[in-house]
Amino acid sequence: MNGLDGIFILTIVLVTFWGFKVGLIGAAIWFIAAYLSVVLGAHIVGWTMPRLGLPGNFASLAIAIGYVLASTAVFMVARLVSLSIRSGIKFTPLRWANDVGGAVLGFLFGVFAVVGFIAVAAALTYVVPEGAQDYGGASYAESYSRIYLNSGPRTWIDQQLTGSLFVEVLANLRPLVVPFAPRELGIAVDVLFSRLD
Repeated sequence: MNGLDGIFILTIVLVTFWGFKVGLIGAAIWFIAAYLSVVLGAHIVGWTMPRLGLPGNFASLAIAIGYVLASTAVFMVARLVSLSIRSGIKFTPLRWANDVGGAVLGFLFGVFAVVGFIAVAAALTYVVPEGAQDYGGASYAESYSRIYLNSGPRTWIDQQLTGSLFVEVLANLRPLVVPFAPRELGIAVDVLFSRLD
């Protein structure tokens, strides 16, 4: 167990408390709002580029503006809907079920956030060259990723990930995690799990 595990535990506890605070219905509304903001943000990008008159090399700025606009609009509506539903449930016997369900859903969100962080950290740490996946999968990719570990920050992240208790628990769930990840991300997570063996 290392400092990364402490951050993971704190994340799960805070998100569980948030879920208890907003309730099951509120947490579900926020989850749907987050998904809608990502989907709408992707669609707004094509609309923001010509409206702002940005040239093609400012595409990342247009993407950021599109996601900010979509997130702001969707989260404002989600907050209004969540507050109105929560005020209606406040005085009914469903309040306890809503609070406990929100805590359970918050716990699951926290676990998914930790798993997502581990996957992204693995993808940033174990850089696999472009054609490495085509010649033999994770074993070939692992030998290439060790070459890229020689830089300072990646070595430190590798030490934190391989020393984490959460990563060891997640490695036991390898058949459930790796097949559902996108190709490069799945290979990076597989490399991380193979470094624990």
